[in-house]
Amino acid sequence: MKSSIWPIGFLGLLLIMASCTSPSVTAHGQDGIVFTDVQTDYRITDQNNYGCNKIDATVLNHILENGIRISEREVHDHFSTTGCTIKGNLKASGKPLDFIYDYGGIMYFADGSILGCAENCCRDNYPNCSWDAEDLKGK
Repeated sequence: MKSSIWPIGFLGLLLIMASCTSPSVTAHGQDGIVFTDVQTDYRITDQNNYGCNKIDATVLNHILENGIRISEREVHDHFSTTGCTIKGNLKASGKPLDFIYDYGGIMYFADGSILGCAENCCRDNYPNCSWDAEDLKGK
């Protein structure tokens, strides 16, 4: 008896390929950096037991497209970290790079750079925005 697993195997291969590829995202105002191959399992770390909601790719793409480079001082002075994070990796202009995304609209990269969702990024009621222009916590 000859059985064929080809349709199941082919479908599985298509699903794997679909989950591994993502469109490129051009970061506006970020020195022409193009982010591609954004991957995460969306496994949430809830450090403060806030009951963090699940997010999807649109949240990450929004900050990659609209976030600005910020310093650790700016994170301290103008943002609130939530303790709700996910980890992932992507390519930044072709170079592999790990990241941690904090639900306060802050993306920390393994190379030490940070993207923050500030004024333009927070428009249109973006839900993961903790930026406050007036909040100078460091003073």
